[in-house]
Amino acid sequence: MPAAPKRPMFFENWLASVQDKNEAFAGYECPLYSDVWITGEEKIGPYHFINTSAHGGGHREDAVAPVIVLRVSAHVEDELPPMDKTDISLYHGGTLSDEAAALAALSLGIRVTAGPTTREFFGGDSLGRPVAHFGYAPPVLPVGDGGPRLPRGAHGHNLEGLRWIGGLDASAKDQVALIRAARLYQQALWVADAEPALAWLLFVSAVETAADRWDQSRGSNAERLRDSKPALVELIEAKCPAILQDVADALGDSIGATRKFVAFVLNFLPQPPEVRPPSGFRISWDAEQLRPMLRTIYGYRSKALHTGVPFPAPMCEAPRRLSSAWPGVNEKPPGLATGTLGGVWLQQDTPMMLHVFEYIVRGVLQAWWSSVASAASCAST
Repeated sequence: MPAAPKRPMFFENWLASVQDKNEAFAGYECPLYSDVWITGEEKIGPYHFINTSAHGGGHREDAVAPVIVLRVSAHVEDELPPMDKTDISLYHGGTLSDEAAALAALSLGIRVTAGPTTREFFGGDSLGRPVAHFGYAPPVLPVGDGGPRLPRGAHGHNLEGLRWIGGLDASAKDQVALIRAARLYQQALWVADAEPALAWLLFVSAVETAADRWDQSRGSNAERLRDSKPALVELIEAKCPAILQDVADALGDSIGATRKFVAFVLNFLPQPPEVRPPSGFRISWDAEQLRPMLRTIYGYRSKALHTGVPFPAPMCEAPRRLSSAWPGVNEKPPGLATGTLGGVWLQQDTPMMLHVFEYIVRGVLQAWWSSVASAASCAST
């Protein structure tokens, strides 16, 4: 009986394809839906991303099309793991197809979601057999009022961007963190126009997922607790030093949440966007100026989760060009203050628009994973 997977299926199957000298024993195809235009075609290990020449979008804001067909060559069987204990070490709520779609979304910065399997291959059958176990209905793209929160150009998005993924030699824990972060990023993109406040939460969670893994790799729980809460460590060491490690392990998942979120973003911060509005309507890209902005954003995340107060409405509105001469849309809410929907916010309390944070999130996650993949590749040689 094949062994239970030790890493996300996208990487488990990819690794098996490298190690397996034989042809794949099976395979399948499924559509990947999007609202944008795709160019090029790409094959990564056992995954073929086939351009269907369909155009997403069109005359309707909620129109999506099967712009890609994902063809998977199967080198591992989908076996149930041991059922004698609860185990969520690989759990992210999706399938191999969902993993591939999420990584495509993060690679290309576009809305992508996987449809059901439409063709299966067995026993070397090159033609395969059409299937419709879950029908062929396309997914629903929710839209909202006021225009797109994440404006995109009409240009094509080339599948060459998928080459960024890499990381086959990375640890299973790093790969799981990537998949979970990519899934959160993917979901945030999908709902951004209809539910921008929810998209804020999902984008923050995507960063937090990777930041937690990055922070864990930099030291033990006790070392991180000492760095985050030195006064608490001094008290424990003075009263009962024997319990320091137990306390640190108990608080391991929440040690310095704001600190590691801000540190992670600033450590992997991308260069500013090439197209930007006039200086009075753009944010500062200086680390010391960004630091309080990121703290504010993380504070809104905590309020949203623990008190039900959504992200500020001005940060959830669609960005605008307030002049036709502007090369880019506004990066922060205009004006000295905004009052709407029963709330009032001063400008300093609304640090940036959603599209700017999405740009930061994608750049940060890609830079982090590139560093992980590079380190893993060097270690394996």
